[in-house]
Amino acid sequence: MKRIIIFTVFMLCLLAGTVNATEYIVEINKDIFETGIDNAELFEKMNAPDKFLYVTEELDTVKQLEEQGMVVYYEENIQINIIDDAVYEDENIPVMLSSLYDEFDVSKASYATFTNNLIARDIPKGEYTVRVGIIDSGIAVNDASGNLREDFGNVVAGKSFVDAKPFYDTTNHGTPCAGLIGGKFSGIAPDCEMISLKAFSSSSGSLDDVTNAIYAAVDDYGCKVINISASAPAFTTTFKEAVEHAIKNNVIVVAAVGNNGNTTSANTYPANFSGVIGVGSVSAKGVHSYFSRVNSTVDACAIGENVYTTFSTDYSSNKYAYTQGTSFSAPQISGLAALLCSYDIDMTPDEFVEILEATAFDPGESGYDTTYGHGIIDVKEAVEFLLKKPQIYSSRIFKSGDNLNYKVYNNTIGSKTITVIKANYNESGSVMNYESVVVKLPSQTATPISDAISCDFTNDEYFRVMVWRSFKNMIPLYKAREYTE
Repeated sequence: MKRIIIFTVFMLCLLAGTVNATEYIVEINKDIFETGIDNAELFEKMNAPDKFLYVTEELDTVKQLEEQGMVVYYEENIQINIIDDAVYEDENIPVMLSSLYDEFDVSKASYATFTNNLIARDIPKGEYTVRVGIIDSGIAVNDASGNLREDFGNVVAGKSFVDAKPFYDTTNHGTPCAGLIGGKFSGIAPDCEMISLKAFSSSSGSLDDVTNAIYAAVDDYGCKVINISASAPAFTTTFKEAVEHAIKNNVIVVAAVGNNGNTTSANTYPANFSGVIGVGSVSAKGVHSYFSRVNSTVDACAIGENVYTTFSTDYSSNKYAYTQGTSFSAPQISGLAALLCSYDIDMTPDEFVEILEATAFDPGESGYDTTYGHGIIDVKEAVEFLLKKPQIYSSRIFKSGDNLNYKVYNNTIGSKTITVIKANYNESGSVMNYESVVVKLPSQTATPISDAISCDFTNDEYFRVMVWRSFKNMIPLYKAREYTE
């Protein structure tokens, strides 16, 4: 009986094909062909600059090189997922709603009004053209008839690390992301240039393909922003060094935090790497999505439920539909980064985070928290903050239940003390009463003052928060943002 079982397993293996051996990424301190080993041709060179980085299955050879002091490090070429315990695997939340649309209908993107996603259509263009590298499953730039889609006239280049088709979307994932970043109709930065860097031929890819794509985005295509709507469950040196290379070159790297927050809050990468903008998901009413991770990787949130965007016509003649997940929150923040950099091409990743911190509205705890990060993006507020560069700025009020959360940002070097006025208005706009609170603002820091000033919503009061100038000249920082459950 044992022999029959063994033979059966053997035959099944033959039918299924050869099981792939484990691959390793290894960095050595010289060119592999200069080491004198016999099977150097089995080491595939990666395109990392200034590094001898290779992929191989030859672990015994790696060990030999290590014994000779030639190995800097080696690690498994792990799997990276663009669909991480995907939302659509939950029967209660399909990835694609039943309706597909052939033409873009802006009314179906009504969620975007919450965060002012389409504001770029109403403001002057920035001086600079910004390139965004989209590391994903490809971008379907053609319609069902094979003609270039009007949405994607700004997809200017591409490279595939998994096949020969950077403009064929294997999993209908990269196309929705691209539409949210720079699509003509659904994109936050429709004037950016998009680069399709295809690193996935299915729902998962390999570490070497993703890191090769990062290096290509920086060194070959000159991308200012990189979007990675994908995640790995474990730390790897290869991934870390690729991300650090991008940030060192003043590239803003944005990544989804992952979709299995309902079962785990374990950190994922690259969102957990220092300097990467980790993005979570909220609903169109600003409520945290149950599937979105809650941990220190979250820097900010964008809407990730029922997001209306471009779909791949490699699967259907329909061009637009709904999708959801943190994969589609991240590209909205990548689009915001591209839009802001079109006005300030030298913006650093840290400066971008400062703008997020100052302008995002915060439905969670005052200041940073691991659910919403610095808050939910508001594209209009972020652009105005960048262009006007006010000395003192306050993000919009966000009402959640009985709590009022807002921040005041000191856009100058050195601490500043201000007096904030909370004035109650009647319906005609006359001041009914006011109260003042002295707040000290640290240098270039967003300071939560929700605890310093409370507002009573029981009487439907009208109010503004103001910087003190004089009793006769109280300067409003912002108006209250209406919020309905």
